[in-house]
Amino acid sequence: MSVDRGSGERERIREKERKRERRVLERERVLREGKERVRPEWK
Repeated sequence: MSVDRGSGERERIREKERKRERRVLERERVLREGKERVRPEWK
């Protein structure tokens, strides 16, 4: 089992997914705060 060969690629893909997810969540949070004026503590 040569795990290390594909692990780098998998890790890069996972990092990309994580960044995209974080960006989407951040955008949704900003929109929600803009509409409802949610207090910073809620986040």
